[in-house]
Amino acid sequence: MVLLDGREISKKEALRRVFDAIESAGYDPVKQLSEYILSEDPIYIPNVEGARALIRQIDRADILSELILEYFK
Repeated sequence: MVLLDGREISKKEALRRVFDAIESAGYDPVKQLSEYILSEDPIYIPNVEGARALIRQIDRADILSELILEYFK
């Protein structure tokens, strides 16, 4: 689980919030998240709506697992 404002949210919800925050900042969320996963450099995630803090709570392997699970559902 991921903490957001003192409450627990799922990794899926956290990734959705990060995706939306990247998009609202005017960046391509797929490209930015891909670069983050490959490099683990938080510079690819804008510090908008707490997106950078959220993504740093999730291990990259867990991010990939969530994405693969969703893809094959």
